[in-house]
Amino acid sequence: MTSDKRSDRRSDVFQDDHDRMKLIFNVEKFYEEHDLEDIPDLVKDKKYIEFPAKYIVCYVCEGRGSYVNPSVDEHGIDPRDMDEDFAESYFEGAFDVTCQYCGGQRVVLTIDRINPDIDQQLLFLIDKEQEERNIAEREYRALVRSEQLAGC
Repeated sequence: MTSDKRSDRRSDVFQDDHDRMKLIFNVEKFYEEHDLEDIPDLVKDKKYIEFPAKYIVCYVCEGRGSYVNPSVDEHGIDPRDMDEDFAESYFEGAFDVTCQYCGGQRVVLTIDRINPDIDQQLLFLIDKEQEERNIAEREYRALVRSEQLAGC
């Protein structure tokens, strides 16, 4: 099973500061469900961590700012099921919605990993924990999807 990237959302632990080209990591929000002793010493005394950022093309909409509404084609469309009017509307963008990942901006801020001002130790810690959360989220989505397919 492949996951539809259109269901991806930006993490709410990061806030974009476009004016200053920074990504602000909300430490309190990230660790809100952790016991105090589980929070690494490196970030215990911080509320926010600012990272230098740069723009990249949104990988979800691929820089278009919109995509076809997933409810229209998330399970695929058989060309035999498309009448001429539907096909025309589909390819002209009649079913498009604003990208939920970039908010239609076509670009997103990401941490500028080669910036010399970046704290590599903090970045490694956050990357590691974010990846663990991403894995857990993918496993949960796969479980929900398998339950749906099984009729649960």
